[in-house]
Amino acid sequence: MEVDIIEFKAPTESNKALFIWDLQAGYSHAYIYERVFSAFSSFGPLFLVKVLPNSPSVSPGFYSLVKFYCSRHALQAQRSTDGTLLFQSTPVKLKVLPSDSLEEGQGHKANGRSQEVSGRSPKVSGRSKTRLRYRCLLELSFPQHDVSSRGVAVIEETFSLSGE
Repeated sequence: MEVDIIEFKAPTESNKALFIWDLQAGYSHAYIYERVFSAFSSFGPLFLVKVLPNSPSVSPGFYSLVKFYCSRHALQAQRSTDGTLLFQSTPVKLKVLPSDSLEEGQGHKANGRSQEVSGRSPKVSGRSKTRLRYRCLLELSFPQHDVSSRGVAVIEETFSLSGE
């Protein structure tokens, strides 16, 4: 039996994050979110699933950011699903983000909700710079001990995409 020891804290290493693009338009945001979550949660525990519409300067559709707690799960997911149909009629493209693509963030997520504060910025000389900022409100509760704690965190992620 294989055992993973996973630290349940905000993953700051980029090798735990997948960028998924070529998600087709024509499906609702909720449907795409559910399908992405379902497809990737089968590889391991997820920290974050975010589905966003493409920039108006790009073809209609969506892209997604999926963060795992474990880099091995992210790599397995990328190898198994890159170029597959997942839930649509055209193949999706996936990339484990390069090591310099995420800035260190702080905060934890448990029984909370996150909200995107800002999204995609314009293309700069053939490369697309993307900055995502999330605000996370959370409550960590241990009802059997009658203890709970509330917190707020802001995490910002910046990465570049080449015109692949």
